[in-house]
Amino acid sequence: MLGEFGLPIPDVRDDGSLYELLRHGVGFWNLPIETFEGPFYVSIPEWDNQGTADRALVQLLDMRDRITDTADRPFIDERIRAAARYADDDALIHIGAALAGQDAKDPVRLPQALARTAQDAWSRDEDTTGAEELLEERELRHRAATLALIGLAVEERGTNEGNHVLVALDPATVADAVHAAATT
Repeated sequence: MLGEFGLPIPDVRDDGSLYELLRHGVGFWNLPIETFEGPFYVSIPEWDNQGTADRALVQLLDMRDRITDTADRPFIDERIRAAARYADDDALIHIGAALAGQDAKDPVRLPQALARTAQDAWSRDEDTTGAEELLEERELRHRAATLALIGLAVEERGTNEGNHVLVALDPATVADAVHAAATT
């Protein structure tokens, strides 16, 4: 199932691997959030060492714990699921690294696997934006959108060349991907 989404299959030997598998389950297969929460808190680094996705999940899980009206729970649960899915969009970081030395004025070369992952991001249907979106959620959504735009470009005008795909990308999209790689 993970392979269908272009995700690596974790080797569940420790709490970190279990957390990663459960995060995929929450994000892609509607695994109950309660099942994910314990391993998440066991494996989460200290705040200063957390990435954007981890920070978003910490804040969203805290919001979920503080909800007094159960009618609000499905909305926050969907935000948690979206953040868990966006956490897997680190392919943008790898794409950014692959694009770092390339001239954005010419078609760029992407490894086939990363091009497929970007196309998968384009195919996803996400509509969980809300007025009270966290800064971390916005950053995750922006990265996911950049990855999806690369996927759209690959789908519409990508050309296979061996183990790579040649595709013309907007220089701003290339810059966003390279920035994501540089800031992680």
